[in-house]
Amino acid sequence: MESSFDDLSLFVSLVRAGSLVSLSQREGVPLATISRRLKKLEQRLGVTLIYRSAWRFQLSQAGEAYYQAFAQRMDDWDNALQQLQQQNHELSGPLTLSASSTLSIGPLRPVLRDFVCAYPDIELNMLLTNQIIDLQAKQVDLAVRIGPQADSGLTQQRLGQVSTGLFIGQGLAQTLRQAGTLPEHPRELHEQRLIVFEHIPVWRMSDGAQQMELRPKPATQVSNIVMASELVASDMGIALLPFSEMGPALAAGQVEPLLPNWRGPMRDIFAVWPDGKLLTARARRLRDFLRERMALMPELQGQMPVVEGR
Repeated sequence: MESSFDDLSLFVSLVRAGSLVSLSQREGVPLATISRRLKKLEQRLGVTLIYRSAWRFQLSQAGEAYYQAFAQRMDDWDNALQQLQQQNHELSGPLTLSASSTLSIGPLRPVLRDFVCAYPDIELNMLLTNQIIDLQAKQVDLAVRIGPQADSGLTQQRLGQVSTGLFIGQGLAQTLRQAGTLPEHPRELHEQRLIVFEHIPVWRMSDGAQQMELRPKPATQVSNIVMASELVASDMGIALLPFSEMGPALAAGQVEPLLPNWRGPMRDIFAVWPDGKLLTARARRLRDFLRERMALMPELQGQMPVVEGR
């Protein structure tokens, strides 16, 4: 007949305490509760484990055998539990992060670099991909994803926001201004060379008062957002791109916003992990570190990047 883990633990602790009274005082458990649980355990086993009275507390032969069989196992369990709790509360050990490769090698690159520098004892494993992966199958502790997650088996907390806007290369903008053909409204975009990022095939924009949907005919279509940005910076056309990707090109004076009052839809950035999974201290620190740093980055709060000196 099986005995519960709690009752086994109680029995071992009772033997080590030397009396019911001592265990009651040490653990703060009522004496009657300890006596009742010990009696229940003996009834299940069909043997007397401890001879006890007002003047006697002595293990029976069965009790001695039972204690010798389980005492070391209970110690091993307690040690393993303490080690696990210590690991979960320490800022050291393994941590697996899944994140968008576009965000990670773009605006989040200095943030992730600083986290690694700040917490050298955390063994960070970064799975960087724009594909949705199975977090449980890959044993991911924390993921960073853009847009709400349809999977109900995930817990998500908002970290920031990304928005899109129209961008044009400085050289092309100057040429169009001189010719008087620089677009002044989104409906004039069809007259220009357009670079289309394949994940934004339809350009939905609003200036707060009006909304417009444009299905651009691309002069060039690309699947990589970095290449789309490079093409814009090289004066190859106009593109609708995330603010989060345009900071370096804006800072270098290679591109400028076009029709800045017109914005594309905003999408939230989330920290995500499997529902019901307890985050370790390492994962919580990374989540909080990302949120704190991203709060200081306009391009990750749905705003245009701040370019110093301009």
